[in-house]
Amino acid sequence: MAVEKLKSMDTGIMGNASFCIIIPQDRIDQIKLVDRDFSKKNFIGLSWDAIELLQVILQVVLLRLKVMYKFEYDIEDDAVEKFMEIMRKYMSTIPLEVKIETEGIEKHIDLFQYLLRISFWRPRDIIKYFSVLVDANNKNALKHKEIDVDTLKSLLNTVTEDIIENEFYNEYDKIFFNIDEFMEEFEGGDIILDSSMLIDVVREFEFQGVMFGEENELLGKVGLLYELGIIGLKFSSKEMKSRSIGSMLCFVFNEGMYPFNRAKQDILKGSGNVKIVLNPVFAKKLSLHYNTAEILGAYGWDYLRDNHIRKKGIDRI
Repeated sequence: MAVEKLKSMDTGIMGNASFCIIIPQDRIDQIKLVDRDFSKKNFIGLSWDAIELLQVILQVVLLRLKVMYKFEYDIEDDAVEKFMEIMRKYMSTIPLEVKIETEGIEKHIDLFQYLLRISFWRPRDIIKYFSVLVDANNKNALKHKEIDVDTLKSLLNTVTEDIIENEFYNEYDKIFFNIDEFMEEFEGGDIILDSSMLIDVVREFEFQGVMFGEENELLGKVGLLYELGIIGLKFSSKEMKSRSIGSMLCFVFNEGMYPFNRAKQDILKGSGNVKIVLNPVFAKKLSLHYNTAEILGAYGWDYLRDNHIRKKGIDRI
């Protein structure tokens, strides 16, 4: 999503007001290809960090609960604490933690961070998930019994499939015609790849779409995959610090384009300094193998709060 900033009026009551038009990113990409002057417009990227997404849930999705139970929420409240309080009081049948098994080891991640890792960090994704959870809670409330984790995952998997097919593919197949076929190249494979493996797939695949001309370079295609949120980058602790990156696991929606710009030459060379991570949102659909004992996308609230504070300095788009 991008926003075109329009000039404010010079005089009168509207003299201090600015205007903007919200335009889907894929539409901008399409128009730029046929109208070079269009790219000279004054655009800024529109993105959300995890805390902002949590605030969206508190203000929009849980409004039904707010009307029913008359609780108060102020935007200045700590979003994490308020969310936990509301879930315990009014959505008590929904587990606050989700069990994940990696490499034969059971681990737990809190509910909201679980939803982040199966999304593209967009309000519409998170709203869809929570709408299903609110309905499930209402149906199960009379039983006074918590929904088991396997049932919870099953409910969420249905939403994930819808997000991929009807939101993600449907949005980007206007510019990347065979995006679904490209994703099938990774079916049954590992979720973490050597950069050389990704380069081989990109080099061999026949990209089709208005964005892919003969002059489109290899790095440009890899950059597009990162910008769309299809792939992320994984650094060692040492590499993260040496490159001044905020997290060992970077996607465009949490650390912006900076990690990719710092690592793009290493990616082209197939260097072992950076690994490629397929977005966990595709794990179920593509039957990806978790070749790691780490819970990918479990950033922790300390990081997510810090990321929220740093947001103004992060070029996500």
